[in-house]
Parts: sequence; structure tokens; C-alpha cells
Amino acid sequence: YLKMSSFKNAVKGLKRTHKERAQPQVRRRMGLLEKHKDYVLRAKSYHSKQTTLKILREKARNKNPDEFYYKMINSKIKDGQHFYLDKDEKLTDEELKLLKTQNIKYITMKLQTEKNKVARLESTLHRISSKPKEGVRNKHILFVDSDEEMEEVIANYSNERDLPKHQQAEESKEEIKKIQSTQYKELKQRRHRQRQLAMIAAKMQTKKNLQDKRPHKKIRGKEGQPVTYRWKKERTK
Repeated sequence: YLKMSSFKNAVKGLKRTHKERAQPQVRRRMGLLEKHKDYVLRAKSYHSKQTTLKILREKARNKNPDEFYYKMINSKIKDGQHFYLDKDEKLTDEELKLLKTQNIKYITMKLQTEKNKVARLESTLHRISSKPKEGVRNKHILFVDSDEEMEEVIANYSNERDLPKHQQAEESKEEIKKIQSTQYKELKQRRHRQRQLAMIAAKMQTKKNLQDKRPHKKIRGKEGQPVTYRWKKERTK
């Protein structure tokens, strides 16, 4: 006997595939003839739009006429599109100083973080590249339970002072070189970033100091360094 799924598949093969007719020659000027799948897409789009309009009408019907939003006066509709109006807000000198102080603090924090990462990388590279002192040999103690096991361990040594043949704990020289090259590359990038952050922090501090109205003198800095200024000393009390 045939299973239900097999029977359905067999029936599908016997059914005739009905094809939708094309646009008649007389009506070719009216474009393509709409098929059922085209109607389904059009109907879904129409009903979704009608649902949205219904929700918007309900919101408009239940809206409180006395409510106020700042976007009512800070935005406008032009050619059917919603735009926000640009507001020319002028900050006072004190507000500008506060903003620049916050920016300098953020840059200084990032600079300190980068310094810590550079120091950590340098110490790691120092440990990797450090070599044992001459004349000093590492101890390798093995514990055995029987004389036979001891003879087997001794057989793995070429002599008493040599290291074991199979060193699973130590990395090969090629792996160490690969790790070193990767970390040196990262160290170079972080040092470059540290120099950039230091220069940005110096420039921002100079801009902040220039807001002071005291008389000052411009001093040319070295190549690649920000311009510095010298202020006239004033007695505070």
C-alpha cells in the first residue's frame, strides 16, 4: 500500500498544471495582464496602508487639542517630508570652557590607558625575549614509582645534564618569533597612537588657554610639535 505522502506526490504528478493566459493581442497596448500573484501583492499593500490610515485616524480623533510638543515649533513639513529646523544656539565663554575641559579629560584618560597598554606590552616582550644566564641550568625533577620506570626515564635522556627529548611545556623558537613579531607590530601601533593622543591633548589645552584674555606671546615649536604660547605673569593678590 502507498503512504499518504507518497500518494499526494503521485496525485500532484497526475494533475494538470493550469497556466494563466497572457495579455491578448488586442489589449497589448494596456500593458501586462495582472496575474493572481500580482493581485495578492497589490491587495496586501492596499490593506496594510488602510490599516495604517485607520490607526492614524484613531490617534487624531483621541488627540488632546491642548497638548503641546516642542517639535511643533522646531520642525516643519516641506514637499511632504518632515524637516527639523536648525537652531543657532550661541554658547557662553564659560560653557565653551566647560566643554573643552571635558574633552581634554576624555583625551587624557585615553592617553593614560594607551600608556598602560604600552607598558604592559613592553614588559611582556621583555619576558619573552629574556634568555637564561650562562652557566645556569634549569632543574627538571621527575618522580617514579619503580626501578623499571626509572630506567625508562633515563633512556629518554642522552646524558644526565641534557634536557628531555620531548618538551611539551616549552614553545619552539619559531612560535616565539611569531609571537614576538605580532606583539612588536602591536607595540609600534600603540606607540604611534600614544604620540597622536599626546599631541591632540596638547593642542586642546593650548586652545583652552587661549580663551584667557591675558597678553601672551607666540613661541614657535619644533617640527612636528604644536605651537606653544607664553603668558605674561600677573600678580593675583
